Amino acid sequence: KMRWERLGRAIAATPAPLAVTLTALVRMDDSRFADWMTSATRSDDQDIRWAATVALEELQAPVTEAMTRAYLRLAKDRNDFVRAAVARGLGRLEPQDEVFNFLRLLSKDRDPKVRFEAVRSLGELADAEHTAALEEAVGDENPLIRAEAERAIRSLVEDIADPLPTRDPSPSAAPLDAAPLRFEFNELPYISRTIARRLI
Repeated sequence: KMRWERLGRAIAATPAPLAVTLTALVRMDDSRFADWMTSATRSDDQDIRWAATVALEELQAPVTEAMTRAYLRLAKDRNDFVRAAVARGLGRLEPQDEVFNFLRLLSKDRDPKVRFEAVRSLGELADAEHTAALEEAVGDENPLIRAEAERAIRSLVEDIADPLPTRDPSPSAAPLDAAPLRFEFNELPYISRTIARRLI
């Protein structure tokens, strides 16, 4: 926590669990270990694969060919948290077809956190010609993913030729640019009993 970067090599050599060591190196903001972290993504321990992927993303380490290969390999990882971390990390890679293809697959993942991170990365990488996956995500069952897809599309395209799918009006379907809802204190008990589960 004191960011003593000179102790980085000593920390990397300790017998502490790798997931803990990776977290410590991130706190120290020590990107000298990016290659070492990249190699840790090959671990057979899912916690280490996750910690290494998160460490590379939080450090914002320079993207290398080895890191790109690691991200693309881990996009098929069996662990949901690893795939979510990879989906976020893919947003820093060069916007090439292979990256877009993996993000499209992840945007349809069974796990909502993976889909959310994939949609956010698509929004960071895509241009006006690459909105198909984002437009599909507008119909996602998860309201956070729908909102992120809509936000990404709005930032990419001023006028969308095909209108976004309509949804039943509800608190979660309010326009993103609308003024935030304000509630009186005496309304809160009613909200908590009725529509709280639909509020974001």
